[in-house]
Amino acid sequence: MHAPLKFDRRALQDIEQGRSEGTVQTMNKILSAFGLKLGAMRKA
Repeated sequence: MHAPLKFDRRALQDIEQGRSEGTVQTMNKILSAFGLKLGAMRKA
């Protein structure tokens, strides 16, 4: 059994179809389903 998604599927569709750029919070919710987190790194 899969864990329930913790983000709105419509938000993901809007991002995929270019209707929204998404927010950091939304991106982190989507990425957390894969054990990831949005971040930034200092340029080397």
